Amino acid sequence: MEAPTSPLDGTILKLPGKLDRLLLQAHGCALPKGVADEIPLIKLDLEKIIGISSNLQEDDHAMMVRCWRKELRELSYDMEDFLDQYEHAAAMNCTRSIRGQEITRRRKSKRTLPWIREKLRQRLWMANKIREFSERAQEALERHRLYNLDAIAGPASFSCTDDAYPTSWNCTPCGEDKAYVGIDAAMEELEELLMMTHDQGLQKLQVVSIVGFGGIGKTTLAMELYRKLGQQFECRAFVRTSQKPDMRRIFISMLSQVRPHQPPDNWTVHGLISTIRTHLQDKRYLIIVEDLWTTSTWDIVKQALPESNCCSRILTTTEIEDLALQSCDHDPKYVYKMQPLGEDNSRKLFLSSVFGPQYECPPELREISHDIIRKCGGLPLAIVTVASILSSQPGKQDRWDYVNKSIGYSLLTNPTWEGMKQIFELSYNNLPQHLKACILYTGLYEEDIVISKDDLVNQWLAEGFIQATEGQDKKEIARSFFDRLINGKLILPVDVNRNGGVLSCTIHHMVLNLFIRCKSIEENFVTAIHHSQATTTLADKVRRLSLQFGNAEDAITPPNMRLSHVRTLAFWGVFKCLPSVVQFRLLQVLILHIWGDKDTISFDITAISELFRLRYLKVASNVSLELRTQMRGLKSLETLTIDARVSSVPSDIVHLPGLLHLSLTAETNLPSGIGHMTSLRMLGCFDISSNSIENVQSLSMLTNLEDLQLTCSTVQTENLNSKMQSVLISILGRLSKLKSVTLASRAPSTVKSIGATGMTISGGFSSFPSAPPLLRTLEVSPQICIFFYTPQVDRTTPRALRLKVWG
Repeated sequence: MEAPTSPLDGTILKLPGKLDRLLLQAHGCALPKGVADEIPLIKLDLEKIIGISSNLQEDDHAMMVRCWRKELRELSYDMEDFLDQYEHAAAMNCTRSIRGQEITRRRKSKRTLPWIREKLRQRLWMANKIREFSERAQEALERHRLYNLDAIAGPASFSCTDDAYPTSWNCTPCGEDKAYVGIDAAMEELEELLMMTHDQGLQKLQVVSIVGFGGIGKTTLAMELYRKLGQQFECRAFVRTSQKPDMRRIFISMLSQVRPHQPPDNWTVHGLISTIRTHLQDKRYLIIVEDLWTTSTWDIVKQALPESNCCSRILTTTEIEDLALQSCDHDPKYVYKMQPLGEDNSRKLFLSSVFGPQYECPPELREISHDIIRKCGGLPLAIVTVASILSSQPGKQDRWDYVNKSIGYSLLTNPTWEGMKQIFELSYNNLPQHLKACILYTGLYEEDIVISKDDLVNQWLAEGFIQATEGQDKKEIARSFFDRLINGKLILPVDVNRNGGVLSCTIHHMVLNLFIRCKSIEENFVTAIHHSQATTTLADKVRRLSLQFGNAEDAITPPNMRLSHVRTLAFWGVFKCLPSVVQFRLLQVLILHIWGDKDTISFDITAISELFRLRYLKVASNVSLELRTQMRGLKSLETLTIDARVSSVPSDIVHLPGLLHLSLTAETNLPSGIGHMTSLRMLGCFDISSNSIENVQSLSMLTNLEDLQLTCSTVQTENLNSKMQSVLISILGRLSKLKSVTLASRAPSTVKSIGATGMTISGGFSSFPSAPPLLRTLEVSPQICIFFYTPQVDRTTPRALRLKVWG
C-alpha cells in the first residue's frame, strides 16, 4: 500500500485528523454554538481539496495553478497553527482548572470573573476562526471550479505525482566511475602541476587554479585530485567559500582538517589565521579552496597559508579568469581552463546516467537523445540533471519529447546562467510535490555549508513533509527522498561511505541562487536574510526564516517582521544577535549555530520549553553552554542535538515522551534515569567512562534503539573495564532492534592516548549467543578494546554484518 501523496508539503493531510480529534476530545468543554456543526463541513471541503490537488498535473507555466496551491498552503498553515494553539490552550486551562478547583471554591465569585472572561474570549476566538476557515476553504473550491484549473494544468506536464515513493532510481551511485567521465586528461595535467618536486625548481609553495563556467566539473575534478593526492601531504584541507563568505566558518573548517580534535584558543578570524599559519609552518600541506569569487576573499585566505620550502600546494577553483590568474601570481602556466565535454564523452555520461552502466540507447531514441545532449552544451551538471529526469522512465518517447522541447539552445553556443536555470526548473517541475517541499527547504542553508543527511532528514520529519501508511518507516522514506535529490543532482554529495551511501551534502551555488532562492520567495516557503542585505522584501506571514548573520556584531532581525507565524528558524551568528526565541511561539524546527567570544554562554532552555510545538532542536556553538534546568515542556520534541560543550544536561530530559534522536558531544554526562527514555531510536556519543554505572546498565532498557554511538576514555582502569563489558553484554545481548553500534575512543585533554593497545575484553562476546538480529554495522576502535571472541551471527537470518576496526 502506497503512502498518501502530499499535494503541498504534508500539512494539509494532517488537518482532517486534527479536526476529528477536536470533535472527539473537546477537552472536556462544550464547543461554541455552531462550531460542532461547522467542523465536519470544513473536513469535507479539505478532503475534496486534497483529492483535487493530488490529481492535479501541474505545468509550471500555469500561473493560476501555482497561485491556487500557494493559497491552499497558506490556508493549511493557518489552520494548523490555530488548531494546535487551541488544543494547547485548552489543555493548559483544564490543567489549571483541576489544580485550582479547591482554591476557587474558597474564593469569592468576583475572583473568578477574569477566568470566565478569558474563557469567553477564547470561545469567541474559536468561533470566528472556524467561520473564517470554512469560508476560505469554500472559496478555494469555488476558484478551482471557476478557473477550470484541471484543464489549464492539463496532461502536458510530466511531473512525477504518480511516483510518490519510488523503490528504485536508475541513476548510478555517485561514487562510481561515470561521475568522472572525460576528466582523465585534466587529471593528468593538474597532477603534474601539483606534484612537481624541488628537482624541478618547485620546492616553494605553489598555487594552481582551475577556472571554468559553473557546472563544468571544477568541483568533481578538485575532489578527485584531493582524494588521489591528499595522502602524500602531511596536512590537507578542502574548504568551500561563497559569494558572501563567512571567513570564521571557513577557517574553522580548515583548522579542523589540518589539526583535528584540537579546538583553538582564539576563535576570532585573526586568531584562527594565526593558529593555522603556526601549525602549517614547516609542514608539507595541500589546501583546496573551492569557489573563489572575490580578490578580498583570496587575500584573507592566503594569510593563513605560510610560504615554505616543503613543496606545499594550494588548488583553487573559480569562474573568474582574472581571479585565477591573480591567485597564481599571474602565471598562466598554473591556470587550467576547463573545457566542456566533447560529443563522445557527453554522450557516454548522458546514456550511462539514463540507462545505467551498459548505456544501450534504444534505436527509436537515438535521434532525440542526440538533440538533448547537444542542447546541454557539454556541461556535466546540465547533462546529469537532464538525464536524471529521464532515468525514472527511460523508455517513454513522449517524456523524451517533452524534455527536448523544454530545453532551449542557450547552452549550445555559450554557457549562460539563464540556460542552467531553465534546466533546474525542468528538474524541479519533474518532482512530486513532497520532494519539491524537501528541496526548497534547503534554502535555509548557505551555499558553502555542508549539511548532514541525518540533520536534513530529521528536519523534514519535524516539518511533517513525510507521510507513511501502516508498516512504513517515515525515516526510511525520508532517506530515500534525500537519495533521490542526490541522484537528481539538485543537491551534491560531500561525504560518501565505502558502500556509496551519501552522508552529507551541499547545494551548488547555481541551484541555490538561480533557482531555490527565487522559488522560495515566490512560494513564501523560506525567507533567507543575510546581514549584508540593505533591504528585504517580506511576505505578510513569514513561515520559515534563515538568519545568516555570520560575524556581524550589529545584525538584527528586520523590525517590521511578524515572527508569530514562523515554523522554522535557522540562525548563524554571534550570540548577542540572536533574537529572543520566545517570540517564535509556533516553532517546529529550531537550528542555532552560535558564536561566542567568551568561554561560556548561558543558554536558557527554560524559555525554549515554552515552544509547545517544537519537534527539532539543534544547538551548535564554539564555546561551552550553560543549559538551564527545565525541558519538560517540550512534549513534542523528537530530535535534540547539542554540538557544544555543556556543563550539565537538564535533569528532566529523561521525561520527554516523544524524544527519538538524542545527540550530545563526548564527555557529556546524562542525568540519572535514562532508562525512562524508551522512545529513543538514536543515542549519540554516550560516554561509558564518564557516565555512572547505573546509566550504563540502563542502556539495556532502551529497547527501541537502532543506532548507538559510544565513546570511551583510552585510560585503562579496572572499573572502566567492568563497565565496558557490562555495556557490551547489555546492548548486544538485549537490544534486538539495533542496526548500528559505534565504539570510539575519547582521549582526555589532560592524558595522552594509550595508542593501539586497548583493553582486553576476553569474555564479553562469549557471554551471549548472538549479535542483535538486525545489526548491520559494528565499528570499534582498537584503542578501546581487543576481543578474543567476535559476536556470533544468527545464520538463519540472511544478512551481512560489517565489522569495522579503525586506528
